[in-house]
This record gives sequence, C-alpha cells and structure tokens, in this order.
Amino acid sequence: MEIKMVYVIHSLVWPLLACLFWWWNELWYASPVRARCKSLNAKLPPGHLGIPIFGDYLSFMWYFHFIRRPDRYIRSKMQKYGNNNNNVGAYRTYLYGSPAIIASSPSLCKSIITATTGFKQGWPSSEVLGSHSVISIHGSRHQHIKGLLTSEFTQPDTLTRIAQQLQPCIVAALHSWFQMGQINTFHQVKRCRKKLTEKLRLQLMKKKKEGKSIGATSDMMDRLMQSKDKEGRHLSDEEVVDNVLSSIAISYIGIAYPVTWAIYFLAKNPHVLLKLREENMEMAREKKGADVIYKDFLRLKYTNKVVDETIRIAGLSGFVFKKATEDIKFEGYLIPKGWNVLLWLRHLHVDPSIQTDGILVQNMEHTFLSEEE
Repeated sequence: MEIKMVYVIHSLVWPLLACLFWWWNELWYASPVRARCKSLNAKLPPGHLGIPIFGDYLSFMWYFHFIRRPDRYIRSKMQKYGNNNNNVGAYRTYLYGSPAIIASSPSLCKSIITATTGFKQGWPSSEVLGSHSVISIHGSRHQHIKGLLTSEFTQPDTLTRIAQQLQPCIVAALHSWFQMGQINTFHQVKRCRKKLTEKLRLQLMKKKKEGKSIGATSDMMDRLMQSKDKEGRHLSDEEVVDNVLSSIAISYIGIAYPVTWAIYFLAKNPHVLLKLREENMEMAREKKGADVIYKDFLRLKYTNKVVDETIRIAGLSGFVFKKATEDIKFEGYLIPKGWNVLLWLRHLHVDPSIQTDGILVQNMEHTFLSEEE
C-alpha cells in the first residue's frame, strides 16, 4: 500500500514540477505585466520566456553556434507563433538574463529606432564608447548629436575631402598588407580607449587655446565644438571627446566588416569579381595615375551595387539592443517597461518579401551574387 502511495505521489509531483519549471518565467515575468495589459487594452506579443535562468538561450545558441544558421532562429518564431497576422513582427522571449521583445518588422523597428523617448541603449556598453556617446544617450540630446554626426558623413564636400585624405593611406595599407602576407585584426578596443581619450582631450585643449574659427580645413572636432542645440547650448568637452571616439570605433567597424565580407563574396563569385575588375580598370586607365575623387566613385555603377548588396547581406548592424524605460503600446501589443528589446535588423535585410530586387539571391544560407546588373 505504501509503495503504491509513493508511486502515485511521484506520478503527480514530477509532472507538476516539470510544468512549473516550464512555465516559471512566464509566471514570474509575464503574469504581472498582463495585469497592466488589461488597463492599457493591450496584450503581450506571442512567445515563451523559456526555462528559469537560461530562458531561450539554449535554442538561441543552437541556431547561432552549433548549426550556424542565425536566420532560422527568427524564422522558427514566425513559424511557431505566426507573423501576428497584422505584420507587427513582435515576439517575447528571455535572452541575456532578462525578458525581451524581439522586433522583426519594418514598422516596429522604425518606430523604436526613431523614438525620442521610451527606450535607452542596451548595448554596447558605455565603457567602450563613453557615457556621452551618441550610442549611449537617448532623447532629444541623442537626436541633436546624431544629426551632427550624420551630416559629417553625408555631405558631398565632406565625402570629397575624406576620399582625398584617405586614399594615400589606403593605398599604402594595401601595399603593406601585400608585403606582409598577413593582415592583423583590430582588437583590445577597451584597452585603447584610455589612450585615445587622453589624446583627444589634449587635442581639444589645444584647439580651445588656439580659438580657431571654422574654415575649409576644420575637422569633426571643430564642428562639434562649435555646434549648438535648439536652446543654444554647446556640447560639453566630454560629449565632444566621446562622440569623436565613437566615430573612430564605428568607422573602423563600418569599413573592416563589409570589406571582409566583400572579399569573401567575391572569392565565391569570380564572375562578379571579373566585372568589378573590368569597371575599375577602365576607370584607372581614364585617370592615368591621378587620384580617384568622390565624383569618380559615383560613376562606378556596378561597384556601387556590389557595395550596397554586401552591406545589405552582411549587415553592419544585424541587431540593435534597446531597453524600454516605460510601457510602450504598439498596434495593440505592449512592450513592458524594464524589458530588453532586440531589433532583428538582419531579418529585414534578407526577408524575400521585403527585399526583392537585389543582385544577391535571397537564400542567405547559400549566398551568391547573381549575374544581373
């Protein structure tokens, strides 16, 4: 009789424990939020917060590390929970030690990226880029500094000057790499930050003493020092230094990453490399050894298409990490305060329903450049 009782207890307890284990994160994190959902006439995005401590991390690692098919992770969410029927593209999960919302639709991602309130940067850490970096701050100050930095890299005269300044350095670096036979990667960013910051501070102090006005030879630091926001306030020294430093770090990644992927794609597709070489050699013959200027780059139509497609496919920023600082309602769904938000931008770049006219085929697990121009 006692044995039967023990058996009955075990047969009841273990399933209950397993059920509790499976639903613990949902009970602990999602249940309190559902009470707020009722008052806001909203609901949580579909999904599951996984198991205690690990959340959905095991599934995440399976797709990213073991089978090396990261795009299948978001596809598995879409297949399991649907695309929300109204194309909101939001799913709840638990990653990096916190409940999170994955955003995978153009409308939701755009809404979060352009929001001036309600979200703050989740990663990268301010230890690397500085607490006053445009990546670390949010709100109106973020919009102001972002506008200043964007104008630095989008004005034709600025791009012309950058092309003229960088071309000798690039040519010298290519010759150096050829002689070395090996290219060393950039690393130890955090260690370098202190040295770079000190050098930038010294340069800032020097410019302040000189009191130089903005002219044709002024650089980014000069323009950041002279800029004012709507209230007429100048940027602080820390804001100037942190954002120059951020631009250096981001510019490195923004060049090294797509160049590396371009080399990989071109090595896999010699017919594209041939067309690319023909177009550039024709330009070289026209220039007869003279420097290539910005206007010349605009004439390289096929080269520009390859660059655009490489950036689209490789994705300089495949993901953006935010954190909700307040409850945000979007098309009937709630992004809870305190939850992480993972913007899955990579999905937007490779989804065939969104990107239909690229010169790369859409199956990103077997990426090839097509022969179409």
